[in-house]
Amino acid sequence: MNLRRVAPAGLTAFALTLLFAACTGGGGPDETRIPRPTISPTATTEATSPSPSTTASPAPTSSPTSSPTSTAQSRGGAAAGARELDPDRNLGVRALPSFPAGTAGKLAVVQSAPVDTVHGAPRLAIAVRNGTSAAVVSPTVVARSGGVTGTGGLSSPARIAPGGVGLVTVVFPTGADVTAKSTFTYSVRTGDHPKATSLRVDSSKLTGVTVSGTASNRSGGTLPGPFPVDVYCFDAKNKLTGSIGSFATPPGGGDSLAVAAAAPFAVGVSGFACPRYVVGVATAG
Repeated sequence: MNLRRVAPAGLTAFALTLLFAACTGGGGPDETRIPRPTISPTATTEATSPSPSTTASPAPTSSPTSSPTSTAQSRGGAAAGARELDPDRNLGVRALPSFPAGTAGKLAVVQSAPVDTVHGAPRLAIAVRNGTSAAVVSPTVVARSGGVTGTGGLSSPARIAPGGVGLVTVVFPTGADVTAKSTFTYSVRTGDHPKATSLRVDSSKLTGVTVSGTASNRSGGTLPGPFPVDVYCFDAKNKLTGSIGSFATPPGGGDSLAVAAAAPFAVGVSGFACPRYVVGVATAG
């Protein structure tokens, strides 16, 4: 912006104050909450949609390129990628991804990360578009390559609005012959986790190679554990690079979480390009 115009003397201090507030984000909270659109009641639908074969690119080997400590969540909530991914404001969002449109009337895989063979069993981070007219709860994604099959469920967020996107991690058997050169076909179904519920990620930050924060129970009733945490990494261009998980720990190390109670989490993300991320915490119910 060209600021070379001279302001009247009486307005100079006021203008500088406005400019400072705009640059610093106004001192708002770390986590940006996306305005909640009007969506239809939760409904579980059956759908199977094999997507075209996808060839995964080689997994990144560099360490995350992030500042030593970063706490700011993504701003600019009007971005379409943030709205379609987190309309219920349950995720910790520090990325503004954009996903393909998918197929009307179907659940379909619209994006995948490179295969991760570094963190234990081979795994594949997937984005699923809900092209149906009803919300779906934690769809299961099945990925096949040759004679090898991997599955993944408990999406982030657990409830995917009509037209929205959920993130799922597909895990293959340990030692499976899956590499960066493997080609995959996908199918998506619902009904395996009808009681899945997202916790609200109240805060999250990336410090070095660790994403940490807290998540609370806003469901209105006590939720049973365990409470898996999934961090989905995106590069500087908001492209999905991988995912890794851990568990949130309820107060006192219990196996359930009371209403309004919060559970801390910390997930190491070394091995991925992860300057931007989305983190979700859920329970299968």
